[in-house]
Formats: sequence, structure tokens, C-alpha cells
Amino acid sequence: MTVVFEGAELVKFAIQMETNGYDFYRESSAKLTAAPSKALFDSLARQELEHKATFERLFESTGQPSIFESYPGEYDLYLKAYADSYVFTVKRMKDVLAKPRLDEKEAIQFGIDSEKESILYYTGIKEAVRQADRSVIDRILVEERKHFVQLVRLLQDLG
Repeated sequence: MTVVFEGAELVKFAIQMETNGYDFYRESSAKLTAAPSKALFDSLARQELEHKATFERLFESTGQPSIFESYPGEYDLYLKAYADSYVFTVKRMKDVLAKPRLDEKEAIQFGIDSEKESILYYTGIKEAVRQADRSVIDRILVEERKHFVQLVRLLQDLG
């Protein structure tokens, strides 16, 4: 199989996904009133920031991806646009958050769906990166699975 991505590229993508996740969990928490959901979403927002910092450190250790840019920042804009349309999609996030009263189960389900999509993305892309970069993907997967499990448990607790 032809190597398409480097670990550094995937870590940059993860940084943007964590930023989107933080925005969603923070905004949802501000609208939620039920204590268990509000507390979990507050926690998830904090964890997204921690994960972002972890991924930023990982990026430093993986080095810059070898890419060509037509102008400075082009690749970062591409990654943001890609993340906004793939995991924690900005359109769906806005739809969930736009309602005057946030639907608790819908917000939790959106979080579950987004975490699941990120797990599937990283699992699938793992084979497309160099062997030396696969440990980066494994570390990302561990972080995403934690969020997924927490959200599924919360939804189960709500019935």
C-alpha cells in the first residue's frame, strides 16, 4: 500500500478535531441543566484541551509533515476544513446547539457519533501511515476511546 499520510499530518488533524470537540462540549455544557450531563460535558471539554496539548506535544516529536504549500498556513486551513466536515462536523454541531433548549440526549448522541467517527478514522488510516508513525495513531486512539465510553455510559444512565 502506498503511504499517504505521515504521523505528523494525522496529529495536526487530531489537534483540529480536539479543538472542535472542545467547542462542542463547552457550548453544550453551558446549555445543559441536568447535573450529570453538565458535569460530564465540562469534564470532556477540559479533556479535549488536555488532549489537544498532548497532540501538540506529539506533533513536536513527530516533526513537520513534508508538504508543499502555495502560501504559508495553507495546509492548516485545509486540515481545519477537513476536520470541520468530517468529525465534530461544524454544520451538525451548529444544528444541535442552535435550538433554544439543548436536547440532552441529542447532544450526547452527537458526542458519541463524533467520537466513534474519530475512532473509525484513526483505525482505518493506521494502515496508510509509515510503520514508524503507527504508535502516534495508537496514542490518539486511546484518548478517543475514553470519551466514547464515558458518553455511552451517560446515555445508558439516562435510559
